[in-house]
Amino acid sequence: KAIIIKQEGPYDLVIHASLVSEPNIPTFKGQDSFEGSIMHSKGFNKSKFRELVESGKKVTILGGGKAALDVILIFQRYGYDQFYWIYRNAFLFAKLEFIFSPNISFGRVGIGFFNVLSLLLAGVSVRLMRWVLWCNGSVWSYDTSFPMNAKKFMFGLMSEKQRRDIEAVDKKRMFKSEIKCLEAKGVRLENGDFVETDVLLLATSYCNGMSELSFTKDGRPFALGTSAKLFNYLVFQDVPVFASTAFSLFTFGPLRGYCVADIVLYHLCVQKKNLTEKEIRSIARWQIGGSHSVSSGMLGGGPSYNIVQQFSRLAIGMLLTGMLDIHDFLNHALGLFCFSKQGPLRLDILPRR
Repeated sequence: KAIIIKQEGPYDLVIHASLVSEPNIPTFKGQDSFEGSIMHSKGFNKSKFRELVESGKKVTILGGGKAALDVILIFQRYGYDQFYWIYRNAFLFAKLEFIFSPNISFGRVGIGFFNVLSLLLAGVSVRLMRWVLWCNGSVWSYDTSFPMNAKKFMFGLMSEKQRRDIEAVDKKRMFKSEIKCLEAKGVRLENGDFVETDVLLLATSYCNGMSELSFTKDGRPFALGTSAKLFNYLVFQDVPVFASTAFSLFTFGPLRGYCVADIVLYHLCVQKKNLTEKEIRSIARWQIGGSHSVSSGMLGGGPSYNIVQQFSRLAIGMLLTGMLDIHDFLNHALGLFCFSKQGPLRLDILPRR
């Protein structure tokens, strides 16, 4: 049960730190006539899996990302033969052993160098990034049809065993198509196929909760801009006392919190005090990277928002503005991708003792 705590300011800065808040649940034409049930992967657990298997339900998994593959692996490894898989676009995944591997060799270091290069190229073109990663063998997809959608690479990792088990899924159970509508006994696809379904299991990402927030400004209801750049890669231009970490892609995992803390200190204690909104917009206009997409509210910003490209542009922008030193960036990136060692990414924005 959620615990709601109400507090009132004023505050110098409020930080929205939610990345996955609520499941993204699409609706479908004919949904009311569907005699089966619909559930999201968020509610899929051991007891629910046991219930579906023991009752022999025909389960259709919808989605092509990491969440969908995790669910499919559970059914596949159990040997259950009453599941089907519908995806619209195939995702690209990084091979775990090519990105984070304890086995260091000259070849491994070389591949890591080209992976860093490919991430920087993503700031210009995600297609260039895709070809570099594909040519050096660092990425994999369950659907090798070309051209692959480069925007469907979201830093998802798959081990060799996971890839092998996914590739063993019977291709007759896989359907690459949009859903046209739901019918009483199943799912009708745009390509004309019909998938008999008792349970439609949605692996359709999550919302970060941003679109559920409400704001007032100068005593009136106020809507955040839907795609403006974040000031200092963290703070909203229209409400400079509100920040979000959902789009602050400084590095991987919880260590990006170090960067967030540095920027918060810089924003509150180092930079010029009491910047006007006009000054903030003027500074942010020249930033490279730091865009967000509040309107979708989806993890990563929605289907048109590519995490890898935003990561690349943010790094390039911070390098050009002097917020990040090139030596610190290369030490962090090459250490991570070449030697599987990750430390905090040091930003060059706070006064040194």
